[in-house]
Amino acid sequence: MMALMVSTERSMAKSVLGRGFAILDAFRLREDFLTLNQLAERTGIPRSTTHRIANELIELGLLRRTNEGYELGLAIFEIGNRAARSASLAEIALPYLGRLLELTRQVVNLAVLDGTEVVYVDRLHAKRDAKMSTGVGSRLPAHCTALGKILLAMSAPTVTEKVIDKGLASRGPNTITDPVKLRTHLAEVRRRQVAFDVLESNALNFCVAAPILDFSGKPLAAISVTGFPDLASLERAAPVVLENARSLSRNYGLAMLERQTRGETVDRLTR
Repeated sequence: MMALMVSTERSMAKSVLGRGFAILDAFRLREDFLTLNQLAERTGIPRSTTHRIANELIELGLLRRTNEGYELGLAIFEIGNRAARSASLAEIALPYLGRLLELTRQVVNLAVLDGTEVVYVDRLHAKRDAKMSTGVGSRLPAHCTALGKILLAMSAPTVTEKVIDKGLASRGPNTITDPVKLRTHLAEVRRRQVAFDVLESNALNFCVAAPILDFSGKPLAAISVTGFPDLASLERAAPVVLENARSLSRNYGLAMLERQTRGETVDRLTR
């Protein structure tokens, strides 16, 4: 009986989510406004249900009600703008990843921080490394990876505390599992602007990472090179990784500034 209730609740949740998306998706034809009747007609959702879900979307900032009807809310464009920035970052980062691959002949990564984990956004590697387990879209705990540690070090302390609260599970022989040691280690990482993974994420990995920062110094993402045989190799590669990360940060910031001056931001959508 309990299993049936859980299954039913999940189906209802998916149904509500699907209906909410259908209402937002009704604006695909780029009209500025749609009436309640138009929303119901395009989605095939009963008018009363459309009205109820639309009100919930208004509370979330995803829709706005006007004299002409409904329009997409500012939250939609804020989410879209963030997604566009991520896509632009991956595009702008690609030449830098290629340069690092050429210089080091090792695996090169671009990743972002999502909660307590790093998510791999892009990866370049030689064919001999094609079977590595951490591909694009893979996740790893932030506290035991070079990418994660540099992003934690450059973020607000509260971000690190969330990682600590979740628990510092051991992944390799050198994983830092003590909260005090991790905080001390991240302070040093912040000072150096580079982070190393020396047999921390697993028993074989040697990796070095540097941050991609916005103009205010907040971390947007990080790049890394992995596959080195020892710590000495990481130390030699660190300046090259840091130099490319700083150059990428500058160029990405300039690209976003140029977009703003061309009016390609949500400001033009706030009336």
